[in-house]
Amino acid sequence: MQIKVGLGAALVVILLAAGVLYSTRNTHPSPTAVTQPGTSHAAAPSPASRPAPSVRPTPAASPASGAAPGPLSELVTAGRGGTGWTVSRIRLGSPGNGITRVVLDLGGAGSAPTAQLGRGSDGSIYLSVPGLSISPSVVSGLTPSGALTAITQVGGSGTSLRFKTNGSPGFSMGYLTAPNRLVFDFK
Repeated sequence: MQIKVGLGAALVVILLAAGVLYSTRNTHPSPTAVTQPGTSHAAAPSPASRPAPSVRPTPAASPASGAAPGPLSELVTAGRGGTGWTVSRIRLGSPGNGITRVVLDLGGAGSAPTAQLGRGSDGSIYLSVPGLSISPSVVSGLTPSGALTAITQVGGSGTSLRFKTNGSPGFSMGYLTAPNRLVFDFK
């Protein structure tokens, strides 16, 4: 019986790994944006057109929504200005190694919306995505864990989120396709 359980668990791990490899095999190689305090960053690929990543030097201007207090540092940008996208749900978890993962499941077509992620002067990490709408009910039911102590909706139109964190973790951001999602890792 224990052998069957062990084999079943191994099969699940293999299927999950195969699913991740299959869902990302059509993306063009590009570095994922990874931050460490005071460094510059590359952006991750977006769905659809996968434009060349854009990198902004630190410190950078605040997102257009004005949600963050003061300018953002460690700013990472991904996407290509698409509009009309929606967030259908947010998932939180930990893939291991001290990483806290946030996944925004997306609905939409065409170019990915431009997403900006950076650290505010208050130490929180802010996300601004003008071409992506999110219902307050999607955010209100979240229970943060790991590196995250709170997730709140800020700003006006589009998606503007504030991630309060334990300490000053680095972060990464990237779009994935099939299905479309925007993924953030905090460590």
